[in-house]
Amino acid sequence: MVKLLYIILIPLLTLLDQLIKYLVVTYLKPIESVTVIPYLLEFRYLENSGAAFGIFQNMTWFFSVATVIITVVISVYLYKNKPVHPLVRTSAIMIIAGGFGNLIDRLFLGFVVDFIHVMFFDYIFNFADCLVVVGVCLYIIYTLFIMKNPEKKEEAEKNDTDA
Repeated sequence: MVKLLYIILIPLLTLLDQLIKYLVVTYLKPIESVTVIPYLLEFRYLENSGAAFGIFQNMTWFFSVATVIITVVISVYLYKNKPVHPLVRTSAIMIIAGGFGNLIDRLFLGFVVDFIHVMFFDYIFNFADCLVVVGVCLYIIYTLFIMKNPEKKEEAEKNDTDA
């Protein structure tokens, strides 16, 4: 049952990302920006043809191919390594969904729609970027704190198998 939930989450998170971006293009693009919290957060429409933080501009095909390769590698890892710690599985779901969300933009628009601007941070990003970053952070937490502790790893994997 838990594994089915994980399989359902990838398309749901991807769909949520696309819905948010649709709303951004429909309502934010015409006005360009709106302040949410003065001096802290604004939504600002940006067409990003590069990678995270606008680096490597105009490399759409490279990032599209890289996303597909990374998704396949993560999926094969999850399939071949059972049971997988729930934190690793959650991390993978977030990375795959975020990658798919931005891949859809790249394939159909030729750029990624970014809109979240934290004012003390120069870069603009989107929900899919948040999924990827949080997913990577969860995997780092697993690697640093759980993978090195075999008792916690075995207990969590047992609970994942039982569910």
